[in-house]
Amino acid sequence: MRKSYLSKLLGMVGVLLAAAVLLAATNQAARAAEEGGGPVLALSSKTATQSQVAAGDMVNYTVVLSNTGDTPTLLNVTDTLPAELTLISVSASEGIANSSGNTITGSWAVNAGAEVIIQYTAEVTSTAVTGSFITNTVEIMGTGANITRSASVEVVDAPPPGDPTIYLPYIAKALPPLPALILSSNRPNSANSWTLSWTGDTAGVTAYELQESHTADFAAVATLSPGNSTSQPVTKVASPFNAYFYRVRAVDGNRTGPWSNVVKVNGAYFDDFTDNTSNWKLRRTTYLEKVFSYYENAQNGYNDRSVLVIKAEDSWDWGLASPLAEAPQPPYVIEYRMDVANIGNLVSAGPVFGGDWNGVPEPAGCIDYSTYNSIYAHTDCFNHFYFINTIWFGSVAMKTAFERVDELIWCPSCGGSPMKRFGDINPDNPYILVNVEPDNYNTYRIEVREDGIKFYANGTYQYTYPDTRHITSPYFGVMATADEYSNSTWVFDYYSVTPLDN
Repeated sequence: MRKSYLSKLLGMVGVLLAAAVLLAATNQAARAAEEGGGPVLALSSKTATQSQVAAGDMVNYTVVLSNTGDTPTLLNVTDTLPAELTLISVSASEGIANSSGNTITGSWAVNAGAEVIIQYTAEVTSTAVTGSFITNTVEIMGTGANITRSASVEVVDAPPPGDPTIYLPYIAKALPPLPALILSSNRPNSANSWTLSWTGDTAGVTAYELQESHTADFAAVATLSPGNSTSQPVTKVASPFNAYFYRVRAVDGNRTGPWSNVVKVNGAYFDDFTDNTSNWKLRRTTYLEKVFSYYENAQNGYNDRSVLVIKAEDSWDWGLASPLAEAPQPPYVIEYRMDVANIGNLVSAGPVFGGDWNGVPEPAGCIDYSTYNSIYAHTDCFNHFYFINTIWFGSVAMKTAFERVDELIWCPSCGGSPMKRFGDINPDNPYILVNVEPDNYNTYRIEVREDGIKFYANGTYQYTYPDTRHITSPYFGVMATADEYSNSTWVFDYYSVTPLDN
């Protein structure tokens, strides 16, 4: 017995809606598994409003061009309908969709995080074979990508005359793009903790995605998921790799907004020299064949420790080694353990800080070994710095000079050291007597503050150097000098640079 016209109409609508939901879910799973389009075009899709058609029926298709990248993308689209279909009409949410015979073409510049929708209607021809499937495929081509999306419908027998089957149109409208965000961070504290926060329009946003990397290009990332919170606390263990880069974007389901500005945080630095990839190298030297800096591991190291060694083997030579890591913003504290490995009158060593670097990356930057001048007379880095110069002059105590270097001049013919350091040594108090064990490890602490540089030895306050003109330059390292006596060799057990709270 035939159902009433209305009940059958409602039943067919329910079937159509269920089929559309099932087909959309299937296409979504296929898109997520496909790698050819990459992350930028992966959410592009093609759907049909019907799952079954008969000869003479109209079938409606929708193509969604989705750009989930962070830059505009120019996409070229080609769709040649199979012989079982005849193109009737075509339209696009923006721009122009061209048609010639059974072929649809067009080019669209799709903004970052945006979509363009193309819709067209085709008639099923009498050549369609019952029981077969008509598969319609669109080709989407963009920079570095060439993907396809397909939709299939099954050919069935036409309903008996008078069958009141009605196919409802499928209408889609692109959602507005998610907003761009502005990211910021406070200064790390002494526990090496900081908080990232971001602002922006929250319309349509259900969550946020936060990325962390040790490099500005985000080549390797850790992804944080703050949910719908607009801030993220971070706490890190101090390490030789203390630079952190962050960016954030808004998320709504499968849609993502553009990436925010990039924020860099310099956290606490700590190196016990067990990892020889922490990049300590000579950056300034007076004699490449006589000045060295290198790691020694616990098996072969000094006193069974992994240490950093810096050595100047000849008279008047000196060398400066640095990992080119950045200190946190002042105030911060430098702490290190140092011992003289080759005792000799007036041999000296100590930390440097407040150094500059022009940012030219290695191997060309901050000492280039290709020419004489690029080794000795370069100006890439450490053209100015502070040097806390601890000098061995007997087995009772040491003395320390607080040296501010404002300029380096390479002059091999000038006598003495071929690299002259010009700046300041406090004329009122050029040397501070430090009561430490000269022939053993001692622990030193330097507090770099806006009102002065405080020096401690084995926990005891020694002196405050009042000049602070270079403290905002963030690069640090170590230095050894032989003066007129040869072979100044020193070892560093560890080196830390930690933010101060006040």
